[in-house]
Amino acid sequence: MGDAEWAVGSGRALVLLPYAKGRDEGRTPQARLEEAQGLARAIGLSVVRADAFVLARPKAGTLLGTGRVAEIATYVGANEIEVVVMDTALSPVQ
Repeated sequence: MGDAEWAVGSGRALVLLPYAKGRDEGRTPQARLEEAQGLARAIGLSVVRADAFVLARPKAGTLLGTGRVAEIATYVGANEIEVVVMDTALSPVQ
């Protein structure tokens, strides 16, 4: 990828941190969320909103349940979000 093709972000971003309740990952969800926001800002994104939430039952196709996906889609559309940052491991399908 040439330099002309790589640009630092400048879009409006939503940062999300789904986490498993009770799983000790070494840092609090709030600390992880703050780090994700900082990384998004470091590449030039404007973080409009950041949320951490408990992931009760991961779904194979979307990770999140249909209600959460619909909620995110509504927010993205209403707030002109250009990038959604998910601070979690995702499969290629997700």
